[in-house]
Amino acid sequence: MEKALVVNNLKLYYYTSAGIVKAVDDISFDLNEGETLGLVGESGCGKTTTGFALLGMPTPPGKISGGEIIIDDQNIVKFSENELRKKVRWEKISMVFQGAMNCLTPVYTVGELMTETYLQHRPDTPKDVIYKQIIKYLNLVGLADDIYSRYPHELSGGMKQRVVIATALFLEPKIVILDEPTTGLDVVVQAQILNLIKELKQNLSISSIFITHDLATEAEISDRICVMYAGKVMEIGTNEQIYGRKNLHPYTEKLLSATPLLHKRVDELSFIPGVPPDLIDPPKGCRFYERCHVHMDKCKNEEPTMKEIEDGHYICCWRY
Repeated sequence: MEKALVVNNLKLYYYTSAGIVKAVDDISFDLNEGETLGLVGESGCGKTTTGFALLGMPTPPGKISGGEIIIDDQNIVKFSENELRKKVRWEKISMVFQGAMNCLTPVYTVGELMTETYLQHRPDTPKDVIYKQIIKYLNLVGLADDIYSRYPHELSGGMKQRVVIATALFLEPKIVILDEPTTGLDVVVQAQILNLIKELKQNLSISSIFITHDLATEAEISDRICVMYAGKVMEIGTNEQIYGRKNLHPYTEKLLSATPLLHKRVDELSFIPGVPPDLIDPPKGCRFYERCHVHMDKCKNEEPTMKEIEDGHYICCWRY
């Protein structure tokens, strides 16, 4: 399959007064055209930081310290800020950020916000063409034409989220990152947004990265799963390989065993003891060593490498 995105040995570090935080440390993965790749893991594992790295906009004091992000055979890590703004962000790759209200300016209408975004990238476009494009994508996400002239405070949480999704799509990038797009929404609206995302995936054939800590949601949305822990990729595989619960990374096993099942009686949910490691001074060997229930002596001092245990299924563990 054609690759929409290839990430090689990507590093994003935060340079703080306490030391260098290795938030994303030498990770590699790819995204096929028309595919949804799920990024999962505990809070603080590097999922959202990876999303910001792919946009070339790490949160200060973060800095991309190495690696490649290849889109259309170009390594965008080498691009200047001006090139990223004009050629990459929202043109080739866009993002639906966590918390829709934080993305909408309360003193501007939806139409004004979206028009300004459009003009930043394509300043010579006639206003009537921009208007038609905005209405097209508002309708595509299930919103009426009159939303164009409304202010954010006049919209419900679900409507705001739909506006943010429309804004991420209306310049028609080839890749969209969705960073926990159902955060803060009630379960009914969450279901509506997830159904909308599935419809858009079918209708637009976009390539997307879906970031969440909810494994049940990820199973419904994604084609492949990338499991992250402490700034590292621990496992990559298809839904069938991950949720089949065979030949898994110990961390993935624990994540899945902590998820309740509707079709099976569960007397007690599992949990992962301990806490994630300090990323200023990460462990010498496997970063999951201290919390792993099947660790070996080798795991403590030698960092495991990613191995393909079956077609398309990669695990970073000394057990394989």
